[in-house]
Amino acid sequence: IAPGFRLAGPACIGPAAAPCSDRSGNDLDRSLPVRVAAFAACLILAVPATAQRHQLETLTAAQAISRAGAASPEPVRAVFEFKVASAAKAKTDYYLDSERNYRSPQNLGVAIRASAIPALTKKYGSDLKSAFVGKTVKLIGEVRRLSVGKNHNATATQVEVTTAGQILGVH
Repeated sequence: IAPGFRLAGPACIGPAAAPCSDRSGNDLDRSLPVRVAAFAACLILAVPATAQRHQLETLTAAQAISRAGAASPEPVRAVFEFKVASAAKAKTDYYLDSERNYRSPQNLGVAIRASAIPALTKKYGSDLKSAFVGKTVKLIGEVRRLSVGKNHNATATQVEVTTAGQILGVH
């Protein structure tokens, strides 16, 4: 036994000690296989989740619109990369668009919610419009088709950004 290393014996010694049994976890020889099995199970469960995170496809605006239309009403999780053609602030949110006309069927919109704006202004400055327009943005999220308009008779394709970390880069 290495110096400073103790076996689990003190828990089983003395008049006020807990009773020792094979099920108490005090027998190191028997608990080691259980520990190894538990560790292996954690690795097996964690690897697919990690692998899935790295398998997200990077979509252009046109690809995102096509996939969202095909999957509607379900969202499509991916990484999106496109050049920002226009931007606008509305109430507490901020919007980025891949087309100059946000009503265009070819437009991929990004709704940046108020929760993400403080960190984004800290990173990119207070003028988010000049920070994004004309630049290529890369972000992660879910794209979906939405019914819009007063009578919900039009559709838009949009990615919602709720945290600044969803915007992976601007160049």
